[in-house]
Amino acid sequence: MLLKQFFIPLFVLSLFSACRKDKTEPEITIEDDLLVVTDPCSTYVMPLDYFPAHPGSWWNYNQVGLSDQLYEIDSASKMFDGECMPYFIQLESFVRANNFTHTAYYGQGMSGVENSSIIPNSVGDTAICFISMTDLVVEDIFGTTLPHFRRILVQDDTTVTNLNGNTYSNVKVVKETYEYDSTHLYLEYFAPNVGLIKRDSIDYQNTSNITEVFTLESFFINN
Repeated sequence: MLLKQFFIPLFVLSLFSACRKDKTEPEITIEDDLLVVTDPCSTYVMPLDYFPAHPGSWWNYNQVGLSDQLYEIDSASKMFDGECMPYFIQLESFVRANNFTHTAYYGQGMSGVENSSIIPNSVGDTAICFISMTDLVVEDIFGTTLPHFRRILVQDDTTVTNLNGNTYSNVKVVKETYEYDSTHLYLEYFAPNVGLIKRDSIDYQNTSNITEVFTLESFFINN
């Protein structure tokens, strides 16, 4: 009888570990003589209100002159760098509160974990980023070369209407540039509890000429 009681928990544990898709070890406890297995990713680092990337959330955008673009957060959070975080599928990056988090490769077999701010903290602040949200690009660095994307908060607490005619309040406006491409000039607009509501392209030859190229059509926040 004792052998049977010992074998069943071991069998359950081996089966559970064989089916896991990440390297996270489950938390195992005994409650009232029952084996309890707790998935540590049942909770996760909470995302920022202005990019509420809860697992299972999605945003569908109309792109002027192009097909629609869907942004999706994986249905389950994943363990990365010692924490459970939502996973942004299209960017292939994790969301840690107000940052995109990912593995960066430095060359010569070296790598590390880097964070890139989604929205800088206050107007005028500039974040040096390894990612471009506009192009869905994660940039590697080599040696001492710094990342070349810049994100600056240019306006806070404003009201914005996108091409679909939807109006949002308390919007934060972020400008993204790229050091090696003068034509890479964009404005992104984030609304609380919604996320990215539109994206503008800035004419690098005439910066007063701004065109909306990306507008929120529909979304679902799974919170």
